[in-house]
Amino acid sequence: KRSEWLWTLKSYAEQLAEQIWQMDENKMLQICKNLHMEVSEKNEDSQVIHSLYKDLLAYLQGEMNDKTNSAGSDLNFSVEPHSFPSEHDRIQEKMIDICLNVMGKIKENRNFGHRNRILQAVQYVQNHFADKELSLQKMADMVQMSPSYFSVEFKKEMGTNFSQYLTETRIEKTKSLLNDPLCKTYEIAYAVGYKDYPHFSKTFKKRTGLTPSEYRKRMGVS
Repeated sequence: KRSEWLWTLKSYAEQLAEQIWQMDENKMLQICKNLHMEVSEKNEDSQVIHSLYKDLLAYLQGEMNDKTNSAGSDLNFSVEPHSFPSEHDRIQEKMIDICLNVMGKIKENRNFGHRNRILQAVQYVQNHFADKELSLQKMADMVQMSPSYFSVEFKKEMGTNFSQYLTETRIEKTKSLLNDPLCKTYEIAYAVGYKDYPHFSKTFKKRTGLTPSEYRKRMGVS
């Protein structure tokens, strides 16, 4: 019965909306496949299947508009009822096409503002490099992108990946602090975001060719 499917369809709509919003095409495709398999296994009547997919679209539209409103976006998703093909596989293909189309609209909209979001992330790194929990996942969440999408856009904008940029920022700050003879090297490690000194020293040497102590001597700081 249709009423028995509504909660299931709402759950699928929530999952699809999340992956569409995060621009994760692979997960979106998997959800569509799981949905179609479940619907097809429990229903043989094509009219029932068509009706369920239309219900799903209505839920999906609501979920997507909730996300854009929460994010302060001016995007509006108006998903018109589609005449799904009679063949089961083509119904799935149609649903995937609809989801890809929505993702395309989101990407187009974000491309206008993605540079500002990446620059926002860069500024955050400059101000919070000492945060030991600072990560690609945390930054992606902050600017409302999936980690993979954020990674691609960050490198496109900055010419380096996020991890390298964070490391370079910490190394440059380390060099500055090493010029202060009152700062102990293990204190500097903690101050620039490293949890343990050995990892800090190893990273610094890999980037500069010198350990922090050797760098300090090279600069004439005692």
